Amino acid sequence: MNHQQPEHSTTWILDGFITAESPLVTTLPALKSSRKGNLPSPLPRISIYTESGLEETIYFPGSGIRGKLRRCARDLVRAMVMEESGNPTPFSIMTHYYLTLGGIKDSEPERRQDVTRVETLRSENPLISLFGASTPWLSSKLMVGHAIPSYPLSQPSVIRGVRSNDFGRNPNQIKYLPPEDVDLMLEEALLNQQRSRLKQELVSIEKSIKKRDSGIEQNRDQEPSDSENREPPLEDRVEQIHQEIEEINEKSQFTVSIGLPLAGYEAIPQNTQLAQRIVLRNVTHIELSLFLQTLDQFALDPIIGSHASTGNGIISAQWEVRQQRPKTPAQSDGQIRLIPYEGIQISSPTLKQHYGNFSSTKGYNFSSPKDIP
Repeated sequence: MNHQQPEHSTTWILDGFITAESPLVTTLPALKSSRKGNLPSPLPRISIYTESGLEETIYFPGSGIRGKLRRCARDLVRAMVMEESGNPTPFSIMTHYYLTLGGIKDSEPERRQDVTRVETLRSENPLISLFGASTPWLSSKLMVGHAIPSYPLSQPSVIRGVRSNDFGRNPNQIKYLPPEDVDLMLEEALLNQQRSRLKQELVSIEKSIKKRDSGIEQNRDQEPSDSENREPPLEDRVEQIHQEIEEINEKSQFTVSIGLPLAGYEAIPQNTQLAQRIVLRNVTHIELSLFLQTLDQFALDPIIGSHASTGNGIISAQWEVRQQRPKTPAQSDGQIRLIPYEGIQISSPTLKQHYGNFSSTKGYNFSSPKDIP
């Protein structure tokens, strides 16, 4: 059954702002792997033109917003299929990945899709038509832009923490341990004290080495004193300390200190406004309806990015809506507001009219092509 009417397709442009109701955190895999030492996980940066010229700013990637929307659409469709079919597990694992990721590409060469097949896929599966797929390849109609601060923000918040020893915070908990574990805990505490003392000594010696080398550079032509010749090199003690720390680590039952400070992560500060655009290109009334209901679903769990367990990632949003029909300029058509944990508010009469068009999954086929004989 062909549900779509291509002649009714319209492009919708949503221009507006996302507001960080709590800090926003995300780390691209390439940035995370390049992090050095105990530095916080970095946010991505992007260059933008301002009145002062080209400036760098942190931002939230559009892929993180789009991924959240796609999963909301999947959950929405699955819930409808479950209700209408009575089947609590309606999707296979291949269909799950197809709707969530666009499929899992195998080693077989990609076959060219003919126009008729493409239109059939779009007609049968509005979610895939909206978000696209890779197996078989189908272009997306949904463009989700980056969320970029209204003004360049080069210095993000840095959120740090420390993993505390619960027995130190509440010694009363020790009485619930068996005797052998109490002995282990006391031994670990002693080893940690020794390790900490050695590390402090190491820092002090490294400062002395730096000061000594600086003095040698300034007094290159002077002969060293007898006392300097008699003292063992500081580097020998550095090597000895490293060896002692290694011996302590071998004795320890834990690979890291229980009270280890956490490197932390960069975050877009709370209350930051970020300019953001969404474009739905040549969507049908059904695809538009699915998008609006997806946005409503998103508002009920308005969290993007990482570290949500510590309250990060909550957003609100507001977009000015314009619609553009073929060969005509885009025209203003109200607003959409995303209110956290409540839903969306639509002031556009046109969008209100189309919100409920996607009301049933009957007649559609959301299965992965790999599940179809």
